[in-house]
Amino acid sequence: IQENPGTDFSAVPVVDFTIDFGKIGKVNDYVNVELDLTERQCIPDELENKFDGVVIDEEIVKLVNHSIVDSDYMHRIRESLFNHTGACNTQHGRERDDPYYYHSNSGMPHDPSSSGFMATHGTHRFMSMHEQTALLVGDGKHGVWRFQENGFIRVYREQGREGVPAEKKEMALVDLRDKETAEQDDDIRKLLEILEEHYMNIDPKYEAEFNYTFGDVEVSKEGWLNWIDLPIYHPKFGDKYDDHVPIELPLYYCQMSSPDFPHMGVTWHMMKVQPTANKVGPLGKRAGIDIRENFNDVIRFHLFDDAGVWANIGQGNPETDMMPKTLEELRQRVHTVNWQRVDLNKVDIEVYVMERSYHNAPETYLSMLFVMEDTSGETHQTYIRPDGKYYEGLMRRNHAIKNTVPDNFPKIPMEKETEPKQVYGLATFGHHHMNRVKFGLTGGGCPNKGGDVSGYPWGDAGSGWPTNYEEITPLCDGFLIDIKSWVNLDKPWSEDDMFLGNAGNTYTNQTQVLFQAHANFYGRFTDPYNEGKTNPHEMDMTEDHEIQQDPGTDTSEVPVVNFTIDFGKVGEVNEFNAVILNLEPRQCLKPDEECIMEINAAFNHPTEKYGYVISRDTYVRLEADDSNLPVVSAGYPLNVAEQWPGIEGVVDAAFTDYNNGKTFFFVKSEPRRKVYSWNWNESEMEMDGEDEGSTAFAGLPQGEIKGMASYRDYVVFMFENEYYLWISQTGLHEEAQTWASLTGDKSVHVSGEFDAFLSGYFHTGSQEAVEKHVLVRVDGDEMVKEYSYRRYEENSDLQMCA
Repeated sequence: IQENPGTDFSAVPVVDFTIDFGKIGKVNDYVNVELDLTERQCIPDELENKFDGVVIDEEIVKLVNHSIVDSDYMHRIRESLFNHTGACNTQHGRERDDPYYYHSNSGMPHDPSSSGFMATHGTHRFMSMHEQTALLVGDGKHGVWRFQENGFIRVYREQGREGVPAEKKEMALVDLRDKETAEQDDDIRKLLEILEEHYMNIDPKYEAEFNYTFGDVEVSKEGWLNWIDLPIYHPKFGDKYDDHVPIELPLYYCQMSSPDFPHMGVTWHMMKVQPTANKVGPLGKRAGIDIRENFNDVIRFHLFDDAGVWANIGQGNPETDMMPKTLEELRQRVHTVNWQRVDLNKVDIEVYVMERSYHNAPETYLSMLFVMEDTSGETHQTYIRPDGKYYEGLMRRNHAIKNTVPDNFPKIPMEKETEPKQVYGLATFGHHHMNRVKFGLTGGGCPNKGGDVSGYPWGDAGSGWPTNYEEITPLCDGFLIDIKSWVNLDKPWSEDDMFLGNAGNTYTNQTQVLFQAHANFYGRFTDPYNEGKTNPHEMDMTEDHEIQQDPGTDTSEVPVVNFTIDFGKVGEVNEFNAVILNLEPRQCLKPDEECIMEINAAFNHPTEKYGYVISRDTYVRLEADDSNLPVVSAGYPLNVAEQWPGIEGVVDAAFTDYNNGKTFFFVKSEPRRKVYSWNWNESEMEMDGEDEGSTAFAGLPQGEIKGMASYRDYVVFMFENEYYLWISQTGLHEEAQTWASLTGDKSVHVSGEFDAFLSGYFHTGSQEAVEKHVLVRVDGDEMVKEYSYRRYEENSDLQMCA
């Protein structure tokens, strides 16, 4: 087994082998069209100002369930999710102070509209939600791997908390039905308390508050289990799984996103709280998809009519259709493959999108997932291992076990075939992964066993998660699925009361609605061909029985007719479940801490030749090289909270008061930022998260700090169109300053030398996106020329992620 070689895997041999697809592959063709890409304008008469003034939109606040009701957040909500509301040429007809501004003319609520994308190996999948309907369209014939849940849930010990001693692991595996008896034993009761209070499953909801124990070491230096697998019948999970059906069906999955799906976040986070989210079908329950501790969030999708599932049934020669398994076979034999459509008239299938993290990692991924069962009875894929605590729990609950022998050569009903066909897996990672090494990716071979994939391709890697059966092999790309699907996020549109004219908020619970129309003689035949004929649908709303001609822009003299329609039932609309959204621009995660994703703050040491750059929850230290240029010190990045204990949250800005030997940290919080002050001389936190309003910085506005610059004893807090000046001797000057280079005004508070510096600083960026800078202190009074974060990447070894 090849152990992990680290970042340099040039010495690991690369094996070449050949696959025969049996046919020439095809892709969709795109017909070119000449497009007008200039910005399109509305007709002036209907031009509306959607964002006129500072307005707190209660309807939006209700929709997103957000406690922050500042105008900047509301503006971003409107721009990103409700850009369609009040857009020009949409006949919206409502003013901004209308309580039903985010509704149609008939009172139908406007739903958020959002789209995003995700990708792996340069192949994209696009997901969007509009009118409470979700669409997912990606690549056809996307390869999947098989895995099967084993009836256990892995939970992790919180850092610094007492754990279960390794030698008492078996004592802790108590069945819920034995809890009362077991708790009479003091040791077992203590173990159950530790599991309840100090261990939890990986869940993105807790990422901000919970520090998981990461790494490959199962037992800590104290002898405690860093993680433990508990059967679903364990008392920690109460009785919610006590009557769960046997978990007996395998699942097939394909990872669709990168970690934390940076280009999909808002869209997915809205989708996963809607009414149909986490509703699992009968097959999904038999595969364990409803075990929320393992599957953080899932949404069931439906394939479009022309999308399907494909199985590799080979080209008819078992000797070449079978996966090669030795180096000699790989080099000498061509593997023949042939994917054909599975007969979904004979096979029930449930398709899901799931959010789930891998072992010992807080970042989650989005994957497509499906489970299927042959309803014809010709084949089966059920399995339960006849051993262990989960099996014992099934027996105790008198569940019938259908099969205890794994089927690693499954058959499946196929279209245009009279008999089920055997499915063959591939030796490769996937049929689109013919050259991973060329693109800087590792591996390339199928793991060929179930279990933890997190170390792939090194070591004894599996193909899924630690709570999977090892003996259920992945059959890499033995099955493929077309990523082309949809789902209603609330009610089905087939219901007869959906979207009726009386469904809007204006007419809630009304069956009869008053309508209005300008009076006219509608439908009178005037074509010579119809002379002497009467339109059976002719409708006269006038007193004088004459056709109303166009009155021009003044319609006040045209009579308005009122009439009533009885809908016979109360109308219904889609409901949108509220969700707290993070609308900050999402960044890609750094791979193994080898690069900096973004720079949140930067500052200098008050006496030493060190600069510090904070990126999220980590930081690097900069030191001056022989040319007094900044380079990253060895051994970094490190954790912010370890160097400066007590800091909690995202550091938005920081600066150093050289005269007093202190660094101030400004941390994002609501309703105001928190301020921390680190005393370098005493190595202690003097100001520990105080509300900014109660500090010397109370005069700062609550908008986002766009940047911060320092020049000798001057410190500048930069906001959208103004800046605030701080001087060590006098503190914060509460009057906002404007950019002299933009306004032509000269601030009396800034010296000419500093103004020159500030003007040059500002013009390195733009008015919309001011760049932050750092000055690295060197011997004497000399300073290295200011470095923007962009120049750090160019002139030092501070690696910025792409």
